[in-house]
Amino acid sequence: MTVLSDIYSMDIIVPKIYPDDILVDAARALNEYKSNALAVIDKNHRLVGIVTDHDIIKTVATRHEQLQHVTVKEVMSKNVVTCRSETHLTDALRLMGTHSIRHLVVVMDAQVKAVISVKDILSKIHSDDELEISVLRDVAASVLVAQR
Repeated sequence: MTVLSDIYSMDIIVPKIYPDDILVDAARALNEYKSNALAVIDKNHRLVGIVTDHDIIKTVATRHEQLQHVTVKEVMSKNVVTCRSETHLTDALRLMGTHSIRHLVVVMDAQVKAVISVKDILSKIHSDDELEISVLRDVAASVLVAQR
């Protein structure tokens, strides 16, 4: 199970924003994308950071200036942990655990392809486990029927 092939189709819309955008626009983008994190990209579409809902909440709670004047680059994390599109889901989870983060930016050919969360990965793993359990139940039931 790999990150892009198992969680997303290749035509997903990547939640992203620019460093000079204001934080209020980042909050709107999170709502629009129904995401908790945005890849921050420069004008050449290179990854330069990540901004999360937690970054925005911390800024609202700690800064007393008008949020209309706070830019994304002031609050984004610059050391972004990334994975490749062919990364296995368990490796992606391990990477998140190692770095104590909730989101990974997926890159392919130096381009941002997705932003994934722990929840995305765990949901996929859980649905695969549910399918496996269902198949095993069906196999067991057919074996019992055949034995009668």
